[in-house]
Amino acid sequence: MKFLNIIGAIVLTLFITTGSVNATTPASELSELNFQLVNEVKRNVENRLLAFSDKNLLGSAVVTAEIMETGKINFVSVESENLNLKKNVERKLEGLNLWADPKLNGKVFVYTFNYKER
Repeated sequence: MKFLNIIGAIVLTLFITTGSVNATTPASELSELNFQLVNEVKRNVENRLLAFSDKNLLGSAVVTAEIMETGKINFVSVESENLNLKKNVERKLEGLNLWADPKLNGKVFVYTFNYKER
């Protein structure tokens, strides 16, 4: 049986959007949230993926998360050239109920995951 391994290209970019409240957010708070979000997303997407019609789940997936006004972390997009991989990552993330401090609203986090056989 073949297994997939996520190579941690969670070399991710943190895009900071404009906003008077957001401009005063300490970098350590954003760094801590980024660390927690990376761990939560990675833990969920590296588990065996459930829904696929083709076993080809190799490639990269780019996940974009945004903090909403309420503090809810919303996964706004998943991009991948491999449609099976994209669909599986979307399904793994759609059930997550993640929250952050509402004062961080508008912050956007972008994560790249590389899947390969091991």
